[in-house]
Amino acid sequence: MHAAIVSTYAKPPTYTTVPTLPTPTVSQVQLRVVATGLHNVVRSRASGAHFSSPPLPQIPGIDGIGVASDGKRYYFNAFRSGGSFASHINVERDSTVPMPDDLGTVQAAALVNPATSSWMAMKTRAVNLPSAFTVLILGATSASGRLAIPLARALGAAHVIGAARNAFILSTLGLDSSLVVAEDPSATDFSSLEGGEIDLVLDYVNGPLPTALLSTHKQSKPLQYVHIGTLSGHDMTLPGAFLRSNDFTIRGSGPGAWRLDDAVRELPEMLDALAAMEDQKVRVVKLEDVEQEWARNVDGEGRVVFVP
Repeated sequence: MHAAIVSTYAKPPTYTTVPTLPTPTVSQVQLRVVATGLHNVVRSRASGAHFSSPPLPQIPGIDGIGVASDGKRYYFNAFRSGGSFASHINVERDSTVPMPDDLGTVQAAALVNPATSSWMAMKTRAVNLPSAFTVLILGATSASGRLAIPLARALGAAHVIGAARNAFILSTLGLDSSLVVAEDPSATDFSSLEGGEIDLVLDYVNGPLPTALLSTHKQSKPLQYVHIGTLSGHDMTLPGAFLRSNDFTIRGSGPGAWRLDDAVRELPEMLDALAAMEDQKVRVVKLEDVEQEWARNVDGEGRVVFVP
């Protein structure tokens, strides 16, 4: 069979022939991989920079869509089963979920990973959100931030606020309101939020922007903040005065903050929510071109999905 192999963290993976997989164990199923996404976490794991990076040599890829011997499509998570950038994979049965008929193979391969970040944040890290809640998304123009908008609505949000640098893109996302982040994030003007009662902050950026928000924003009801990503920095400062004067809860969301079993349990409902959304921009590439594609990272072309 064929697979992409990472032999050194300093170079892209190469497409090569590898030994045929052994017969799957009683807890596994063998799938023919028909689509797998090049997510940010996949790049990070393949570079050795992610906390979950497997040892070398490794087959990259953390999930995908596969077809079983009976012809049925499944979404699978490959964290416990080896990489997904291969023609076939043996994956644990309890890490697979049947695909809805109305969700496209390529769309699912592209979207499940970035969608999981906000879905799991809202379903497992936020606690007792009120009905018709208000959410502020920091980093709303990122791939995951954009998906968080319709997913928040699917989970009951009545008012979705997006914050990012690009005012034009913000205007195209169907937000209820938006906030433009300053060139220096710490100088961002959050005055438009004054008097507004936010129930939940989903933060994809970290760094000085959430610090600026928490330093200036005041409200009377509880505020839950969920840290998801680090687009602008790995550290943030929590203002002590804010912590003392607000009913404030901070949590993180990611593997470790929630369990893989929790994510798999949420998948059927999330897949149905993705099926109800408009198709997102995706660039489809042959897996044999993985080495050339690895160095190409062009904004605006959509998430890359590898196919056989």
